[in-house]
Amino acid sequence: MNERDFDRDLAARFKALRSSDLSEAPPFADSLRAARLSSSSGGRAASHRAAVWIALAGAVAAGVAVVGLLLPKADRPRPVEDSIAKAAEISSWSAPTDPFLDLASLETSPGAGSPGASRSTR
Repeated sequence: MNERDFDRDLAARFKALRSSDLSEAPPFADSLRAARLSSSSGGRAASHRAAVWIALAGAVAAGVAVVGLLLPKADRPRPVEDSIAKAAEISSWSAPTDPFLDLASLETSPGAGSPGASRSTR
C-alpha cells in the first residue's frame, strides 16, 4: 500500500464515519424543543434554590468574619523580660555551616592573591 492508497483509504473511512454520525443524530429542531421544555419546567426552581443557598453561604461567611474581627484576642501580652531573653537567644544563634564560610582559612596558590585583595595593585 503506497501513500496515496493510504490517504484514500483514510478519507473513505472518515466519510463513512461522518455519514454514520449524520444518520444516527436526531434532528436539531427536536433537540432544541426538548431542551426548551426541560429548562422551562424545572430550571427556574433549581436556579432559585441555588441563589438562596449562595446567599445563605455568603451571609454565614460575613457573620463569621464579623465575629472574628470583633472578638478580643485571647493572647496575653508577653512580659518585657521574655522578649529580651528571646532576642538574646536569637542574636547568639549561629548556623552549623558558619565554619564553611570562613574565607581566611582557604589556601590559595601564590599567584592567585587573597580573596579580599584588590586587583588594581598588580
